[in-house]
Amino acid sequence: MAISDELEDVAQEIENFILSIAEEEVNHFIDTKLSPKKQRLARLMLKKALKKSTPKELAVKVLKHELNKTKDIWQPVVSQFDFPSALDAGGVFQGAPPPGTLNMPTTGFPGVVPTKDRWYEDWFLGQQMLQGVAPTLLQLVSKALPANLAVTDEILGNLLGGLTIQQAIENKLLFVVDLNMLDGIQSFKGGSLSVDEAIQEKERYFAAAIGLFFLNKTAEELLPVAIQLGQDPATSPVYTPQDTAPEWAVAKMFFQCGIGQFHQVSVHALRTHLGSEPWEIAVMRNLPSFHPVYKLIKPHMWYTVMISMIARSSLINPAGAFDKFFAIGATAEQWSETPLYSNNSNASWQNVGYVELFQRSYKNWSSDLNVFPNAVNNRGVGKEDLPIDYPYRDDGGLMWDALHTFVCDMLKLSYKNDEAVTSDNYLHAFEKDITFGLAKQSPSDR
Repeated sequence: MAISDELEDVAQEIENFILSIAEEEVNHFIDTKLSPKKQRLARLMLKKALKKSTPKELAVKVLKHELNKTKDIWQPVVSQFDFPSALDAGGVFQGAPPPGTLNMPTTGFPGVVPTKDRWYEDWFLGQQMLQGVAPTLLQLVSKALPANLAVTDEILGNLLGGLTIQQAIENKLLFVVDLNMLDGIQSFKGGSLSVDEAIQEKERYFAAAIGLFFLNKTAEELLPVAIQLGQDPATSPVYTPQDTAPEWAVAKMFFQCGIGQFHQVSVHALRTHLGSEPWEIAVMRNLPSFHPVYKLIKPHMWYTVMISMIARSSLINPAGAFDKFFAIGATAEQWSETPLYSNNSNASWQNVGYVELFQRSYKNWSSDLNVFPNAVNNRGVGKEDLPIDYPYRDDGGLMWDALHTFVCDMLKLSYKNDEAVTSDNYLHAFEKDITFGLAKQSPSDR
């Protein structure tokens, strides 16, 4: 059922009660009559309706109004995506609310403490490595600390619960987030975003940081115990919770800033969006609509290319959102020194930090990372090695298992054995196209 249909049901059910009973009784009705999936939607809409409307007769009108706005957001008209040029940064998303904020309460859900009240606490940083915006970077320290991490037993003191670093490693209690991919990446040097713009943006900073985390099994918490702001152990400062509060807080901010740069470019934009394009193109070029693989993949490809097109015209283009907000963005002068604008033999994409990061990440990316169990086990964060609640791993594993079972069962209806698969000429063409589309070559190599 579409979300708009669910909201329609919720609105109709609340409407029958809201005019005749008190707010407490409405809440009781939500608790006892609605499914858990509908309860959250109902509370959000009821809260907004009662807040904006007195007397209560107006609440129903506001409720329906909010419903209509929600429908518009969740069901955009495809024909509206009509841009006059490839570099137009406008479109239907201009002025839209930030993703994930529509109708979200400012005080958090019941039992959930808002981030703004806990962000400075160490356990919260560890929790973000498990269920934050970038839960794919944490790795088990299996044999020794990274060679370029200048952390010793003396620096950590008693932060490991009386254990030495080696003892903690042997007990699988140390984990690391190493942002080495950011080392040497160009930052925003400061200047104007476009040649005809007079405003001079300030220089921006980030660090190719390394974060070390200790697993407290008793409290079931992952705690940061050291952050090194850089990859060079000789020149990069190391901070721990034993430092002054401002120093440790700033170190954590720089660490999170680096995670934001890497995650948005490498994990989100590249692997989620841009990396999906060759798959959809190969599907559309090689598999007829009656093919079983087409029927399985196509529903997951709605708007894939369109979204990437929007990103190229508003996010990763010169003076786009990445340049405006990212520490690894670029000024107009930096862009002028790239092959996009210069025929100089010294022109390089390395002058734009996030473009260079795209290239580095793609060269280091493997299709094996798309196999969820492999990706988790390769980082050493399976349930045996990290025996605490890890929502990304635990929930993602359930989704993977369900999809894997479903896909296998569906394909068995069309392919009775391996020979039937290898003799499918459509699949051969599809595989050949994918191999070419994902080939890690520069344009000059082709």
